[in-house]
Amino acid sequence: MYAYNPDFNGVSFRIKVLGRNCRCVITAEALQDHYEAEGDSKEALESAFAENGEEIMTIAESMAHEGIEYDAELPFIIYSSDLD
Repeated sequence: MYAYNPDFNGVSFRIKVLGRNCRCVITAEALQDHYEAEGDSKEALESAFAENGEEIMTIAESMAHEGIEYDAELPFIIYSSDLD
């Protein structure tokens, strides 16, 4: 399940990390730069995630397993620079 997140201007989704649910967001900039989102509208961002969600979730899981720190109260955010 994924959804546009206006608070972080991106798309929110969840992954499992060490048996726990982890909230994640991929930013509009990352979706535009790396997944061909055409603009930053809700529809454009959700469409780009729909087409590339499996890869995006795999990247998020890999980053989380690499020990990148995140605050459980806030989502784990994937920025464009994380994908370079």
